[in-house]
Amino acid sequence: MAFRADVRSGWADTVEQLESLRAVPGMTVGRALRLLEYSALPYRFTGEKNELQRRFAEHLKWPRYKDGTPLFRIAPLNNHNALLAAHVLSEFIVPTVIDRIVPETQAVIELGCGYARHLFAIRELIEHTRPDVRYLGAEIDECGIRGSTLLSELEPARSPVDIHPFDYTNPDFGFLRGITNAVVFTCHSVEQVREIPDRWFIELIKAVPNVTCIHHEPVGWQYNKDLRARVLAQELTKDLESTFLFGPMSDQNTAITPVFNGWNINLVEVIADLERRNILRSEPPLRNFGGDYLYNPTTQIVWTKA
Repeated sequence: MAFRADVRSGWADTVEQLESLRAVPGMTVGRALRLLEYSALPYRFTGEKNELQRRFAEHLKWPRYKDGTPLFRIAPLNNHNALLAAHVLSEFIVPTVIDRIVPETQAVIELGCGYARHLFAIRELIEHTRPDVRYLGAEIDECGIRGSTLLSELEPARSPVDIHPFDYTNPDFGFLRGITNAVVFTCHSVEQVREIPDRWFIELIKAVPNVTCIHHEPVGWQYNKDLRARVLAQELTKDLESTFLFGPMSDQNTAITPVFNGWNINLVEVIADLERRNILRSEPPLRNFGGDYLYNPTTQIVWTKA
């Protein structure tokens, strides 16, 4: 069966592809994740937030695959624009989560998990040494939940990945009952909450007293106080700085996608306030340390209960 490699939009296309993969004899979760990753290649060169990516690829005449997709792309890396192989993800989500797992960790939990690709990828890497760890996801999109079910059905005898309905704006952490030590993470899901309330963090701490929470969110620009003031005053322009290729990232460019999509504007502020109140303790952030898109890079923020 020829695997479809086209532009995907949302979890509906992912579910469609997983439905097809489920019929392939001998299909495993690891193979399915890899195929989905490669099928996303063309998507990284299309759309408004990748317009500069497309122009660079055309201007530099980069080598291409037979379907026309460039072999290389520009991606965020350590707050710089870096040249990477096009098929390589620069999220670093899976290894940075695994790095926080300790012997006492009972569960790995992703909030806003989509079809749970990160959770399944983590399971691939640690299940043989930590068969006791539970994998829990929370997602609001029914297509995302369906996708995780399809992946689970490929290898039903393995450690389960349990997904629960979840709404950031009305959080119910009841599905975490009984878990006292966990690594919780988010990946570009808090971004969908315009202003996340401090109550959200307090409720999570109540649910899991020994929690290490890792946010991977496009909020690096929020550390620039002058830029954040311009955003709040609706003074940010959408003009792109197209004169750079490789070098330090522009705070204004990193704010373009989050701001003009109406995404989160207060995650950094709320965490700082909770730290001042001695409710949580955060580590120095890794600003724009990875991600797939120049105008939507990922910043890592790690916090624990104070």
